Amino acid sequence: IIELKEKEEKTNKLSLYNKISMLLISFSLYFSGYLFFNYLSNHLPDTMYLPVMVYCILIVTMIVTSIYRLRKTTNLSYYLTLVGGIIFACSDSLLSLTLFVNFNSKEASLMVMVTYYVAQYLIFLGTLEQYNYHIAKISIS
Repeated sequence: IIELKEKEEKTNKLSLYNKISMLLISFSLYFSGYLFFNYLSNHLPDTMYLPVMVYCILIVTMIVTSIYRLRKTTNLSYYLTLVGGIIFACSDSLLSLTLFVNFNSKEASLMVMVTYYVAQYLIFLGTLEQYNYHIAKISIS
């Protein structure tokens, strides 16, 4: 009984550590998004300020919610969608730099498209893995 209580306390401490870690990572991501938007806002037309700000918040929120899927799905689904989300954010960041900061080149346009399609493919595979996991779980029950 004592070993079980110690193991439970250790698990609770670990989960508290995981929660604190996720909160710090989330805060860091939102702060990074703020810094990127702050830089980008100097190059935005007035009419684009609010839509781009909302979009930046949504993209960071997508990554944060991907992080919070930890242990709520299979490892494969988790990592595929997390990496896909991060690559998607990189793609959109590069796209915004090419649109608003005049960071134009053939390589930049190619990188936007390559990262976009890789991200979409990884997110799709992660979603498919999650779907298959639920189907297998239902058929076992």
